[in-house]
Amino acid sequence: MQITIDLPPDLEQDLIRQAAQSNIPLQTLILQALRQLIQSKSGPTAQWSEVILSYEGSPDFPTTRHPELVDQQEKLLETIAKPEQIQAGDTGELLAIRFYPQTALTSKFMVVAYREVSKGV
Repeated sequence: MQITIDLPPDLEQDLIRQAAQSNIPLQTLILQALRQLIQSKSGPTAQWSEVILSYEGSPDFPTTRHPELVDQQEKLLETIAKPEQIQAGDTGELLAIRFYPQTALTSKFMVVAYREVSKGV
């Protein structure tokens, strides 16, 4: 299939520059960008709210309810910021999921349940 898209000049120049810097053909760069966009939109939320992106963790969270996560806060925050998958939970929550091939014991999935709420709630 062939599709023609008229791009704004600034976007066209950015794509050309990025393809040159990455040393890949322009068409390959565009295909990769489209695939990434489609995959990232497969979850219930396509954009993370600023509240999620700015989350730095709760200092006492791992030790109060999940002592096994004391040394895993970096993975927990990475799962929130860069989930590989987002699924809807059973009671309105969302589940950010990320696979870690190596942990202290074995490979594991990190699953972080969260609920999006508006600021001030």
